[in-house]
Amino acid sequence: MARIIQVVLLLTPLAVLGIQWVAIQSQGTQAVQGALDGSLWTDGPETVQPMSVSLSYGTLPGATEGGSFGQAVNQENYLEWVTWSQMSSAGYYPPFWLSVHAAVEKGEAQPNHVRCFFDGTWVFFYAVEGSPNPKQSNCVPSQMIVANMSPEWTMAVRSFCLYAPVAAMLGVILQLIAKRITVQALEADRATREFFANASHELKTPLTAIEGYVDGMAAGVIAPEDAQPVIEREVGRVKKLVNQILALSKADAGAQKAVREPVDLREVVTDALADVAPEADKRGLALDADLPMPLPLASDEALLYGIVSNLLSNAVRHGATEVRVTARREGEALRVTVANDGQPLSDDALAHLFDRFYTGPGGNTGIGLALALEHTRLVGGTLTAAQEDGRTVLTLEVPAKR
Repeated sequence: MARIIQVVLLLTPLAVLGIQWVAIQSQGTQAVQGALDGSLWTDGPETVQPMSVSLSYGTLPGATEGGSFGQAVNQENYLEWVTWSQMSSAGYYPPFWLSVHAAVEKGEAQPNHVRCFFDGTWVFFYAVEGSPNPKQSNCVPSQMIVANMSPEWTMAVRSFCLYAPVAAMLGVILQLIAKRITVQALEADRATREFFANASHELKTPLTAIEGYVDGMAAGVIAPEDAQPVIEREVGRVKKLVNQILALSKADAGAQKAVREPVDLREVVTDALADVAPEADKRGLALDADLPMPLPLASDEALLYGIVSNLLSNAVRHGATEVRVTARREGEALRVTVANDGQPLSDDALAHLFDRFYTGPGGNTGIGLALALEHTRLVGGTLTAAQEDGRTVLTLEVPAKR
């Protein structure tokens, strides 16, 4: 489609020039034919004024002795009698005259039949008329009606010269846009394929564990009481990952909208800390929370909880001894920071930390942080990562205005 539009853009200047040429032909022909028919032509900026021109070298009707220019005739049609020399001085140059005389002598220019002379620059429409000239041996007609359409053609060519580069530029821009869209579409397709490949891999791990314990129970080598906690844990992993995939797909499709309701961000952080506390205890991590005051705002409580919960889960998973959480008001924004003392991340790892299923030195990050970033955008906030004093610090900022 883009290629078709590009071709149309490039051909449009030629089409416009062709239409203008047809209009010039029509106007010139009507001017000459109107003069031949005796129609009244009035002066005006858009009116082509034809002339009556002598085809002979002899004395013109109404001319003074010696053949010099005489008084105008045919005043009822606003036409003038002029000589060859006066035509040349007025811009009707010799090649046109030679063409006319050649056409007359060959019998191609029949009386009262409109013809066109065009050499790419000059455009004349003319028709021979009048009685035969007795001073010419073949007694051809002695005068003609001429309409000079060269100014109109010059304007048409100028408009073509102005529009053609614009059309060419638009064609190039369209090609670049089409190329960019194609690249983006290929990149989106690649990302989608990679996403589902990674998601399948992430789901395969807990499903394999579940399958192994089920087979062990069936074979009688694993007691049900030993298998139950593992199966429940892996089912929880599958459920969490599936919910994250669904939420991320919903965000990508633009189907999820943030609501505005009164929320206390401190309470949201407190609830999220309570949920990750068991896992932190299991890993021997200390949760150090600094939440000195209420942090009211108008936002989406569910989205804020999901963001903070993902930040804390990531910190607990990668922390070494402790996870520090702070929540403060900073000017017109509310800021929540989550820091862990796990393995320091390189600049490259920090740059890709919010990528989906990014695998860094500390292992696969899954899609929790990617989902947190999408939800942060929905609530109008920002989410950043940095390395400070040997700790990986994730910072959430949301507008404080209610």
